[in-house]
Amino acid sequence: MRRRLLIAAIAVLLLGSGARADLSLVVIEYRVLTDLGQVRLTSTSLHDEAIQDRVVKNREKFERAGIVLVQAEVERVFARKERISSHTVETRLTIQPAVGRGFRGGLPTADLSVKVDGILRIDCPYDSGETELHDVAVLVTDGIIHLRGSFKDRTFDETVPLLGGKMIDRYWLMALAQ
Repeated sequence: MRRRLLIAAIAVLLLGSGARADLSLVVIEYRVLTDLGQVRLTSTSLHDEAIQDRVVKNREKFERAGIVLVQAEVERVFARKERISSHTVETRLTIQPAVGRGFRGGLPTADLSVKVDGILRIDCPYDSGETELHDVAVLVTDGIIHLRGSFKDRTFDETVPLLGGKMIDRYWLMALAQ
């Protein structure tokens, strides 16, 4: 009898406490710092339910402000073209819906491409199974691209010169993991 009462009390406490799975949403903040000569993309996670609901319900408004939700029912593209000093920076984030199950299969993904002065400099996953970029800074007036993130669970913090034509892509990421 006491055991049933104890089990019932625990069930009421758990159900009444609003216990739920930990679910976070990923957003990528796109910022243009014209006076500093930079375009930056930074990712973060949202855990608060009220904030998650607000971002999901007002996705277009947030995207106009440069806050891109990595969530989609169908593929969508966030694209911007900026003029910084004498340079042009074209940024394209492609958000793809979840395609399956298992590790990362049940989560949406994001791919990033960046052209600087018409030359494709970045063409790689931003947030996918083995790639998680945390901070991408295109510093056109300094002539560099700075990336922080992880690939295959190995963290990196790399700077790539714009001169020299090096492409940041999946192969570049794989070479970091060696």
